[in-house]
Amino acid sequence: MTADWSPLWLSLRVAACGAAIALALGAWLARLLTGRGFRGRNILAAAAQFPLVLPPLILGTYFAFALSGRPEGFTWPIAAAAGAASALPALARAARAALESLDPNYENAARSLGAPPWRVFWLVAAPLAWRPALAAAALAFVRLAAEYALTIFVAAPAESRSALLAGPLAPVIAIVGVAALYAAHRLERRPA
Repeated sequence: MTADWSPLWLSLRVAACGAAIALALGAWLARLLTGRGFRGRNILAAAAQFPLVLPPLILGTYFAFALSGRPEGFTWPIAAAAGAASALPALARAARAALESLDPNYENAARSLGAPPWRVFWLVAAPLAWRPALAAAALAFVRLAAEYALTIFVAAPAESRSALLAGPLAPVIAIVGVAALYAAHRLERRPA
């Protein structure tokens, strides 16, 4: 009997897309929240943290209803969007902390040389703050992969659950998880 690799690839695809979307939105949100103050900033910061209080199953169900109109329409792109929403608070918080810890003299020097705000962010701030944000993205990836693998296992018919347990899903997710945790640990450490 050959192993069924499709649940593994599906879990990894959902995790990769969800983590990438959350990283992009988290970096943008962090930059927005660390920039100049604006009306509604605290409300936006609180709203960005809201997915932390929702269980992933509830968040996924909300996305299924919102994007397809019914819970049976839960496809992998909807799962990736729900995963991105659940990972967004951690990624935005990590990116915001990294941006706030930067020495403002670097950004001020770029501004004094005439660089527009978008260039200051992409050429000065982002290269200095990428390590913590990428470490958070690695943690989000492994969490999303494990959550979606569990979702596949729970949603599978009872007769196919033993095949999922005997297949490559659980051991490969565990190996990918250890590798992602190792990468996150290495990224969090500052180079000497």
